[in-house]
Amino acid sequence: MQKKVMIYDAADSPALPIARSLGRRGVEIRLASSKERASAFHSKFSSKNYLVRNYREALEVAVDEGCELFIPLLSEKELVEVAKMKSNEIKIACGDYEAVETLIDKRKITEIAQDIGIPVPETFFPKTEEDIFEFAKSGEFILKLRVGSGGRGVYRIKNLEEYFSLKRNLKFNEEDVLLQKAVKGKQLSVSALSDASGFIVAFVYERLRFHPHPFGPATYLKSSRDDECLLYSEKLARKIKYSGIVNFDFIVDEVDNKPKLIDVNPRFWGSVNAAAVCGIDFPWLLYQFYLGSVDEFAEEYVEGIHLRSVVDDLKSVVSILSSKDESIRSKAKALLDFLNFFKYKEFMLDFSDPLPNLYEILGILRRRI
Repeated sequence: MQKKVMIYDAADSPALPIARSLGRRGVEIRLASSKERASAFHSKFSSKNYLVRNYREALEVAVDEGCELFIPLLSEKELVEVAKMKSNEIKIACGDYEAVETLIDKRKITEIAQDIGIPVPETFFPKTEEDIFEFAKSGEFILKLRVGSGGRGVYRIKNLEEYFSLKRNLKFNEEDVLLQKAVKGKQLSVSALSDASGFIVAFVYERLRFHPHPFGPATYLKSSRDDECLLYSEKLARKIKYSGIVNFDFIVDEVDNKPKLIDVNPRFWGSVNAAAVCGIDFPWLLYQFYLGSVDEFAEEYVEGIHLRSVVDDLKSVVSILSSKDESIRSKAKALLDFLNFFKYKEFMLDFSDPLPNLYEILGILRRRI
């Protein structure tokens, strides 16, 4: 008999594919959010929906409802808070506190990667404004807040004026950020379910379009393989003894053809269902991981599959077309590629569960009118 699972936040993009994956296998799904307009609330796989103030209230509801597993889709700071929690009444799908705290800190994880021989872009940890002046002499660079994911907290800085404007708006100190030389090349991700001894299963994909452009989650991707990225990812996960769902982002530097680690996130990613389309269903694996044993999974998946969320990919193409940084040629290429509908498999639209996607599309139209 399958058990009850609570997912919070239902307004976060991975909530819907997680609910669909588990619901199809007979798991009773409870969804909670602080936002009333969560498209996942309209899924046929949700048994009950709850409008709550925060994740703590959602966790209380999950315990009262007799749920066996709580899946938190949270900001980085909230994820650290959840990682501290211990409960005898419900299992929480979150890594250990020390490992999660390390992974969400871009400065700390970059230092660890450097220490164990994992390549990263040329990185500088500033302490004063004078340090910024020196680094900026080399031209355009990437600024990252120490805590942030999904493109949040990552900024391309072209000159010192942009830097100080950003600093005034975000009110950070130099020790709150790290600076990296911009790296160009193929963008790869490794998504994995890990325990303290290493990866149980992993999925590699190439990120080809994003929203927000150019630092957001992937809206168009291709299933791939890269043994070097896999090696580096598992090495880092083992180093900090991380257990749970995790995602690593790399750029294969076109200068030396080496993958450089650019980000790590100990949480579900928006395109999680793309892996399921190719053969690896991470939500179901996570369910087994916390509530039994992982005894039903495929280590292999189909490579070379082009996948997208057409709604989010349209947003990406619109942002490319309106960007001042993109050439006419790159804009035309993005538009023509988007219109090649026979090229893609869809990973978010689901005609067997149409109401959430219809609700999302109608919401976009309302905002545009």
